Amino acid sequence: MDFFLTNRPLQPKLEIGNYVVSMGGSVPERYTSFDAALHSGAAFIMRSEHPQDYDGASGLLNSFTIEEELLRKARDYVPREEDTTRPSYEKNLDDLLAGLNRKLLGGTDRELELVVGLTTRDFIQDYCHYLGFQETAFLSQLSYSYWRLMGGLNRSIVADSAIRGRYHVFTATPDEPDSGHNYTIVDGRKIVLSDGYGLPTEAIHQGISTAIDFYEFIRRLPRFDPNHCPIIECQWVDGIHHFLQYHRCRDFQPPGFELSRQPEEGEIEALLVRGATPPEGIVVNTAFYYPFNKKGRWALEEQEDASFDFHYQVVFSEIMARRRKVNFVDRKRLLGIASANVTNHLTRSKLFKPQVTVVAPFDKHLPASANSYRKTKEEKKPFRIPIRVVSDGRRALVKLES
Repeated sequence: MDFFLTNRPLQPKLEIGNYVVSMGGSVPERYTSFDAALHSGAAFIMRSEHPQDYDGASGLLNSFTIEEELLRKARDYVPREEDTTRPSYEKNLDDLLAGLNRKLLGGTDRELELVVGLTTRDFIQDYCHYLGFQETAFLSQLSYSYWRLMGGLNRSIVADSAIRGRYHVFTATPDEPDSGHNYTIVDGRKIVLSDGYGLPTEAIHQGISTAIDFYEFIRRLPRFDPNHCPIIECQWVDGIHHFLQYHRCRDFQPPGFELSRQPEEGEIEALLVRGATPPEGIVVNTAFYYPFNKKGRWALEEQEDASFDFHYQVVFSEIMARRRKVNFVDRKRLLGIASANVTNHLTRSKLFKPQVTVVAPFDKHLPASANSYRKTKEEKKPFRIPIRVVSDGRRALVKLES
């Protein structure tokens, strides 16, 4: 039983962080307010909080690092004329500076938090549309907690949902994944995959064992379900892992069989798989494209067999990830997804929230892209084809059914 499912925290990051501290775990210093963080003299992070964050959609809200240079710009802030051609990241920064300026002149934490929260208003609007929530009700539960900024590297760790003793570990420079990232799969404490660039691989591998120990310590605390395989985010500094977030993902479900046969005619061997099917496999009607509309929104299904997610509506993907039996990823997109997993919550969902995720060289086997899109447009619903999947959690074979 998971305590936090029946006693839902209003601020999941902060409340669970406090719980981890009470149980002897290491967590960065937390401040009681923006002013307390400011008076500490240290750089800190405004971390988004919402009750749905624990087991709902992830990545809906922005968090921001508050450092002296940013505060200087905020003190000197002069409003700009509205310019709709500016990139969204520039507008977000401008909104943040405006909010900080008002806060530094005597505004309230709540005024600042609403300004910061609304830097992802498009995501919030999409989320509320899909799930039938009122935006005002959603915003009323939005808040921020204030955490000391630490150095080191950012890490996300996930226990495999089918193979006991198998872990996925993502490591990156905080807030700058392009300057270095690493994706490591550990099986029985042995490294079976390591990919990335810009980080000292040997040092990353030396810290893997302590990362897993840290993960298992958190996972098996009394208030969590030890059979669950959460995504746990932490900061790795001087060999110590400091807890940042626990986000629910999937329960552990062992396969109960070994896929030892060779591929049949027409089957594709997966490059990577996470999750298992029954021994006989499953056939899933798989979506390629989704019909276009101005908002890019589609009907939300209670369950979707499978999808390639060939679109850019990330909130739709985030919500549907848990509702899918299978999520397919083409090999050409794997590195982009894997490298973003450290700092981008939405892309983590593609790999770890569906029942099964399969990465394979689909580019050589998919139906013609133009034909798929044409059918979607004509029928005004997702074009789907049946795909058979057999997976034991280590190997997977997939076949396009006729």
